[in-house]
Amino acid sequence: MNKASYFSIFLICLFAHTPIFAQEPVIALQEFSTGYTSPVDIQNCGDNRLFVVQQNGYIYWCDSMGIRNSSPFLDISSKISQSSERGLLGLAFHPGYLNNGFFFVYYTRLTDGYLRISRFSVDSLNENAADPNSELILIEIPHPSYNNHNGGCLQFAPDGYLYAGTGDGGSFGDPNENAQNTKNYLGKMLRLDVDGGTPYAIPSDNPFINDPDNYYPEIWAYGLRNPWRFSFDRITGDLWIADVGQNIWEEIDFMPVINGGGQNYGWDCFEGTHTYEPENCSGSAVLTDPVYEYQHESGGDCSVTGGYIYRGGQFANLYGKYIFVDYCSGKFRATSHNADGTFTTTLAGDEVIDEDEGSFSSFGKDHHEELYVTDVTHGKIYKLTDTTCLPVAAILANNNGTLSIDTAVCIGTALQAVIGTGLTYQWQFNGIDIAGATSSNYVAANAGSYTLFVTNAESCTNSSSVISGVATIPSFDGLDSVYCDNDNNLPHTLYGNPSGGIFSGNGIVGDTFNPAIAGIGSHIITYSYQNSFGCIASYSDSTVVVACTGVSSIAGTSHIQIFPVPCKGSFSINWNKITETITEVSIFNLSGQPVMSIQVLPMTESISTFNVESIPGGMYLLRIASGNEFFYKKLLIEN
Repeated sequence: MNKASYFSIFLICLFAHTPIFAQEPVIALQEFSTGYTSPVDIQNCGDNRLFVVQQNGYIYWCDSMGIRNSSPFLDISSKISQSSERGLLGLAFHPGYLNNGFFFVYYTRLTDGYLRISRFSVDSLNENAADPNSELILIEIPHPSYNNHNGGCLQFAPDGYLYAGTGDGGSFGDPNENAQNTKNYLGKMLRLDVDGGTPYAIPSDNPFINDPDNYYPEIWAYGLRNPWRFSFDRITGDLWIADVGQNIWEEIDFMPVINGGGQNYGWDCFEGTHTYEPENCSGSAVLTDPVYEYQHESGGDCSVTGGYIYRGGQFANLYGKYIFVDYCSGKFRATSHNADGTFTTTLAGDEVIDEDEGSFSSFGKDHHEELYVTDVTHGKIYKLTDTTCLPVAAILANNNGTLSIDTAVCIGTALQAVIGTGLTYQWQFNGIDIAGATSSNYVAANAGSYTLFVTNAESCTNSSSVISGVATIPSFDGLDSVYCDNDNNLPHTLYGNPSGGIFSGNGIVGDTFNPAIAGIGSHIITYSYQNSFGCIASYSDSTVVVACTGVSSIAGTSHIQIFPVPCKGSFSINWNKITETITEVSIFNLSGQPVMSIQVLPMTESISTFNVESIPGGMYLLRIASGNEFFYKKLLIEN
């Protein structure tokens, strides 16, 4: 087969509504758009256009058919220095671009090759052209005279912040030791809040914001050589970084969204997982290893080009995999993040076009999450495809605009299919087609099994299912009605049913209640439990903490009985013993204010009755004081 003149190969599905299960991807390329000069980046702004960044300082766009517009969207060729790896290197559209018109570029400035990140605006009268006079410079980073290792990638993360990947400053072996120097911007991942200040603010949760003496606060991660490129998973928010190696090892780094930054990826102490100049890292340094590395000796590989997690709707074999390529060999690889936390990488496309036909410098995606790759040598844009006719049938749970991948959901959850061009949908409930349910979304209104069938333009069908269930009603015990504020028996353990839920409220520490922390007053304690369907339900109970100044503990009071519960008009106390001191019976509201206080002479009878007709109905606190003994109990009065 002539790989330069690629033709798609499809395995025809024999039966509609017959699921086909995903296999390992076999990537093929389809020529999409041509006529560019050294294209090094592809971005979309949220509509059907693709914007192609040229290293010589121009940005062009093409439509959904790949037709390139003849006029550039932006021309800053007079501002850049272009030689070797220098030039206009990166582009990112603000998440609100279609409303505010802001976009950001990363280039090496003309006079000295310093790195510059700037904001521009679209022309207010022409959506197909930028305003070249609208530049707002965010940051300029000194760069050595070496032409290489400039970084250049910009991405907005799902958290809304702008991330920028810088190279280590160039030459060979990081001679200025920039990557491990945390008072230097080179060899770093930077994180900027472009909406919180002018020209930017530092996000309050950046990992080093509280240590300005040792770290620049913009730093999100460090120890990188030349991150070309990085991207975020649209669904999980995880960060994937392709860091170009020195002369032997190329690496893929991974930062789960829950980690919150601060990683040191090890360059130049290590190249991949292999020692390079280990003396440049202290023995106490905590380094993050790559999740995958490959050697230059394997089939002409020389330099990794990072890509994206595929979240498009056309190719099930690609879905959820991180796709990247080697610049020299043209070999595409796919990495899966497995459910057990491990990673598996396979060769996904070996010489998909003739060896002399492609130098793949960057990836991009359109607004449907389909992937594209640039051929910097021949000025072409290719669309990535898979050779199997298998559309994506993944079901996403849509919770207030946040998408997640779940196999079990709570009833009432909005289900969302992965959207793609030319796809049709049919939803089933418990194996039966739902009449009229042929859109890309459906609400799981009942408990049971929901199945989505997706058919593509070639009449091939794939399916996926989720189970919908109801909430588990939780409860808990271990919470007493009344506590003393100086109770020495601390903390008090609470027991949730089912176990594994979360306690909340004043005085809660993990699964315990501490009256001293809660303080005097009435407190609501809540236990929330999320079951395997994702349904969250809560159970609450109340307790009262009272002031017990001067009393070391609440004496044993098993002999005292209060009845009836609840009471109406009156209640009685069964003392079950003869007291030798005057006893005080008091009733307080839950704010601690007294509503009744009666002194009772030493007991000669076992039962005393008290009239509460004048007290409004509600929950109260009953206190019995006899000498140094105190007894507290909640009292419910009904009108």
